[in-house]
Amino acid sequence: MIEIRKRKCKKILAAGISFLLIVQFGWAATNQAAFAEAVTDEYIVIAKDVETVEKVKEEYKVVAENGEALTLDISESTASRLADSEDIICVEKDFTIEAPVEAGWDMVKPQSEDWNLSAIHVENASASSKVKVAILDSGVDMTHNIDVKERKNFIDESPVTTPLYEDWCGHGTSVASMIAGKGNESNVNGVNDNIELYSARILDENAQAPVSRVVEAIYWAIEKDVDIINISFGTQTYSEALETAVNAAVEKGILVIAAAGNHGSTVVDYPAAFENVVSVGSINAQGEISDFSSRGESVDVYAPGEAVLAQGNFGEDLVMSGTSLATPQVTGVAALLWSKDMTKSATFIKALLKLSANSISAGNGYGLVDYQYALQIYDEVAEQVDVMMEDDNSVIEESEGVGNIDVPAVDEENEIGLEETVNTLEFEKIDLGKINIAQNSTTISDLSDPIVNGSWGGDVHQKYYANQAMKDGAVYADQKENLKGIGNNPELHGFAWHDDAGGRLNTGDCNFMANYKYLVKVAEAYGRGDGYSVVLDSDVTGDCYTALKADMAAILEYDREGGKQYILNQSDTNQRAFVLGLAMHVATDTFAHSSFSQKSAGAYLWERIKHPQADYITVESRRYDMALAIEQNVLSRYRHERGGYDTCSDFHDTTSGAYSMLTFRISDMKNFAAETGYSNSSVLSDYEALQNGF
Repeated sequence: MIEIRKRKCKKILAAGISFLLIVQFGWAATNQAAFAEAVTDEYIVIAKDVETVEKVKEEYKVVAENGEALTLDISESTASRLADSEDIICVEKDFTIEAPVEAGWDMVKPQSEDWNLSAIHVENASASSKVKVAILDSGVDMTHNIDVKERKNFIDESPVTTPLYEDWCGHGTSVASMIAGKGNESNVNGVNDNIELYSARILDENAQAPVSRVVEAIYWAIEKDVDIINISFGTQTYSEALETAVNAAVEKGILVIAAAGNHGSTVVDYPAAFENVVSVGSINAQGEISDFSSRGESVDVYAPGEAVLAQGNFGEDLVMSGTSLATPQVTGVAALLWSKDMTKSATFIKALLKLSANSISAGNGYGLVDYQYALQIYDEVAEQVDVMMEDDNSVIEESEGVGNIDVPAVDEENEIGLEETVNTLEFEKIDLGKINIAQNSTTISDLSDPIVNGSWGGDVHQKYYANQAMKDGAVYADQKENLKGIGNNPELHGFAWHDDAGGRLNTGDCNFMANYKYLVKVAEAYGRGDGYSVVLDSDVTGDCYTALKADMAAILEYDREGGKQYILNQSDTNQRAFVLGLAMHVATDTFAHSSFSQKSAGAYLWERIKHPQADYITVESRRYDMALAIEQNVLSRYRHERGGYDTCSDFHDTTSGAYSMLTFRISDMKNFAAETGYSNSSVLSDYEALQNGF
């Protein structure tokens, strides 16, 4: 059992007092200027009340703020003085956590794509009520398979320019699909699609985040009054601030579920290692604990996490592995069980998950989560829990934490120490040994494929990394300073002009369709083992042709400067995928940057949709429906399902009624297609409708 460090924080139960996370270093009783130092850093500071928070904000530099979560930039000595203040609960230096996903070669091949649903017995499950789930991850790409109620970006230095590519590393999209995928334009069916998802984008393109950002997102989830928080990542480094934030969520009656980690040992990551968190390990299709999975008594339950089908970047179906993918399935099961009776507590749901799990082997936690058996024992467990709550001796206090109870108003000086017991199910755990329930004796099925193709693991590995290379290309032009901006780089951003005048309707001089076609040709050249210099495209004229060649040269130069390489030292497959990502960005950005909205109904008066409205889904939402369709067309080309260079058809949305009753228009859609030699009259007619906006 991993030893969990105890918090030194005091718990205040005075009515009206809020527990505030101040993410990133500190405060002092004396003016900070008097103690100025050359080096400052970011610290997580938790204050005991609102008054202290306001004082901190007045005296120190606030880097980020979200409700009760602040980020401060201060010196080490200031942080030390803050730690000694009676008004400060804890002070902690920030550090980075990460969310690894296994896309390895050594995986047990399953019999079917949805073997995971069979393993945990949720094939025919349905939810009675919507449960609110917060996913703290890398964001969720816009797809037709996953509905997201609300999105929040916590990465200030990486603004979301389009919801199509919100998730820069694909991790959050994978997690969301395992919870709530609907099987819509995807083969991924999540455990429970009747969920209200709240997406906190905290992990960057490397699936990393400072712990302060995690804490901030937890407090945001608390503000949103969610029922469950899913955390599919972790760290081996203990964090007092992270534990405090988790405890704050538990105190509000929120169930926190987290990945145990991919360490292949008894080492369990935080926050899964905290006792009031449901920790999740991974099994394979043979019903055995995955070699990479953390294991042991500190793992509460297991779920399928090896060779499971999930959605990756752009919503593409991929085979992936990791406890990070087992975790959302437990979240989905917990939501199904909770939807049966929303008056039940998070502690009850946690107990039910553990009691109903199917034992894998001795000494490895409670076992494989089993939804059907949980339903069978639901009422029996609920009855015994109710009886236990009437008997103080049948309930044991959590190691730390304060519950949701009604406390009379008290003076702020009156504090309840950790040694005092307050009987509340929300912050206490049930003594499972005193619940008389028959053990789940159902045989765990072997759902593996007895005939394993020897190249299967390698194929999966390559597809995963090519998918990521394509996402790197899709977001590249919005990341690099020398390639940003529609005015300076219209050829990479789907902008129809070489300046930002934007008032002209049909006089565009930067053919986004020709630019897309050129990049497709470059991508195929790289796929053959050549480079961009072999591509001579007469469709791209003048400035655009010169600019695109210069852009490709700049990317290679950036690769040579060091850091992450996008083309150099990459396989032909990954080079092709990266450049197709650049092309995809051009195609989809057309619907953001070359679009016009009707100024008034019934009037042929148009106004270009500019930033920031151009990136809002709610502004002429059909733009994003079309952009998503085009994204999928480019993905089809990436999969070799579309061939040749008749690329104007990639801009075509074949959805029924897509080009009728239009209230927006795209500049020069038909004109640009015709300039490239495209001649399909039916498609050109649709492009003309979109060009004219009627």
